[in-house]
Amino acid sequence: GDLDAMRLRKDDLRKRLDDDFATLAGRVGRLRQEPIGLDRDRREYMVLGGPPDGQQPLADAARLLVRKRAADKDSVEEWRCCVSLKEVDVLMASLRTAGEREFHLHKALTALRPRFELEMAPADNGTDGAHAMNVTGDSCEACDGDGDGDGDGD
Repeated sequence: GDLDAMRLRKDDLRKRLDDDFATLAGRVGRLRQEPIGLDRDRREYMVLGGPPDGQQPLADAARLLVRKRAADKDSVEEWRCCVSLKEVDVLMASLRTAGEREFHLHKALTALRPRFELEMAPADNGTDGAHAMNVTGDSCEACDGDGDGDGDGD
């Protein structure tokens, strides 16, 4: 009798807590962000923001962040940013979709392209569309404008 009632109450409280946590997680979002894919050089591509489900605003598709991890403890991690649709198109054209990593990255970018079209700056808005800038002013090596993704721009 009493033991069964306590178990039912415990299950009910646990379900309410799980529902409250799911609602809160939808409002706050995630602290940790997983990359949408990797390229052949293992650079990580990310679109920051919350999941499309839940109460949090959708991800920020106005910029595609590129993270190049430090090769060793003496080198520095680099962050780059692609901010125009032309840069994303150049990046997508440079991907080798025969490889597994770049196939999945191309697939993710293709799925996100309609969002990029809505939120990214067009190439003719005063930017040259060939390079994105990071906080240090370096050109984006992933979106280097020549289609090969090597960062040299030629």
